[in-house]
Amino acid sequence: MALCFLGLLFACGGDDPAENPDNPSPADEAHTMGDVWAMAYPTSIVGSAADHTYLQGLDEDGRLTSWMCFGKDTDGQELADTRTDAMADLTVVEFMAAEEPCKWPITFYLRVGVCHQCANRGLYYTGKTVANATGYDFFVSIYGTYGEETEGSYSMEKCLAAAPPWLGPDILSLTIEKQMLIQDAQAGEIALYRQYIQQRQGRDLNHEDRMRQWRDYLDALFERRIRFYLGTDFPEQTIEALQAARNVFLDEKEQLDIWVDTKYPEPSEMMDRYGMLLNDLADSYKTLLTPDEYEWLFNLAYDTPVDLGRFFQQ
Repeated sequence: MALCFLGLLFACGGDDPAENPDNPSPADEAHTMGDVWAMAYPTSIVGSAADHTYLQGLDEDGRLTSWMCFGKDTDGQELADTRTDAMADLTVVEFMAAEEPCKWPITFYLRVGVCHQCANRGLYYTGKTVANATGYDFFVSIYGTYGEETEGSYSMEKCLAAAPPWLGPDILSLTIEKQMLIQDAQAGEIALYRQYIQQRQGRDLNHEDRMRQWRDYLDALFERRIRFYLGTDFPEQTIEALQAARNVFLDEKEQLDIWVDTKYPEPSEMMDRYGMLLNDLADSYKTLLTPDEYEWLFNLAYDTPVDLGRFFQQ
């Protein structure tokens, strides 16, 4: 399985929490409008590939801009169903795809999320995600649509509060309840996240409660994606077992995050540790799914392991 880990080599510079009267950018500030879409670039390791994703935008004056999302921003192909049909607010896309707290620092890569979550943040107000990227659902099962919320400094909730107000078409104007009923996978995925954030607003939660609420959201998202790809009659018992395997991974990842914070390991050693955990998770998923189910759900080769060490030798 290949992962979008190019960022470690190419570091780069109402209901909605974004409706914040204390936003640093005033609503009447000039914003750049245009079109935005996602690009996908296969990253090969040991013969398998997952897509690195990044964003591109074209403003009204014909200027093209790329946002790296922790990796290359060239040589990709446009990812299906990501281009905006109406004018996008590229000023907000720029902030949410490239500026803190929306884009987390490279030292938090693999903790908050990977390139898929970074690209999704930039696309938030467009109603699009990079769900068609190869390997997307493997990482969504771990990090959700927009990145881990328990890492408060770089949570999507903080990102939405800090970002300039969106001056493009109000694509997210449908109520959450109506969006949840839409069969389109992207709309439902975004609505599920908005519901999760709405439930958090105004609540002073301790760490355990935040973790519990976060995992409940991940469970609901994982089940939604499983049923979308594997059918509404896919066994509930197997879904629960997949969620439990993912939770074991999250427990171990939390300890690894602490180790990285305290030991400051070399990047290669850090990648080895995360790679071992990812392999363990992939193996756990494989014990619960047939090869066809695994490949259909995650769009990754069943018989190819994660080999991050070899990546550093390329």
